[in-house]
Amino acid sequence: MKAQVRGWRANLQTFSVLFKSRVVTLLVMAAIGGAFLGASGWPGIGSLVLVIVAGGLAASGSAGLNEYLEQSSDALMGRTRRRPLVTGMVQPSWALWASVIMVIIPPLIILPFNPALSFFLCLGAFIYVGLYTLYLKPRTLLNIVIGGAAGSAAVMSGGAAAGNWQDPGVITLALLVFLWTPSHFWSLAIMYKEDYSKAKVPMLPVHTGPRTASWWVFLHTGAASFVALLLTLTPQLGLA
Repeated sequence: MKAQVRGWRANLQTFSVLFKSRVVTLLVMAAIGGAFLGASGWPGIGSLVLVIVAGGLAASGSAGLNEYLEQSSDALMGRTRRRPLVTGMVQPSWALWASVIMVIIPPLIILPFNPALSFFLCLGAFIYVGLYTLYLKPRTLLNIVIGGAAGSAAVMSGGAAAGNWQDPGVITLALLVFLWTPSHFWSLAIMYKEDYSKAKVPMLPVHTGPRTASWWVFLHTGAASFVALLLTLTPQLGLA
């Protein structure tokens, strides 16, 4: 019995890493924030379930595709070389098809009754997998600046689930996520600069050095803080 429990926990941990459950949780929370802002209050249990299930599946599938596409570079980095696809704990073909299904099915099901939500789910996956992972990350220092828009799409999907993605509060929160994301990843890249250099990933700290990168982190953090203050002016928060 104990062996079965250990096996179950090990499998859960493996799939949690493969589909980046911690990152997905943050994206779902951002989407929930967008739903509350879009609804100017309680968005309704149906909208929240839609955001959590559809957004969680699409984000998990995108994360799985990211790990599938980055197996080679992950194997070179100390921070990522224990990921399931690198160690062989999960078959790459299984990860690929499971991820594709999770990305495609939710937007297709949602499309007939909420085209806007379907669009933002697809947009987030396209930015993260197609634009960021495949094209920008291996080529340009600005990879995460543009790739951060995937997180903004999560916020917009929450607003769309509530039927009001055009709301200024939703757009402001999306902008906040967009500005915060580079600061987070550049800070991580400063810590793991040698890893990124070994994998030949052109992150900002690799090419400019930690000092210059730290200034860019400071600037983006300042901009994100300013936008966060702007959120207090939205009627939904009741602080203005």
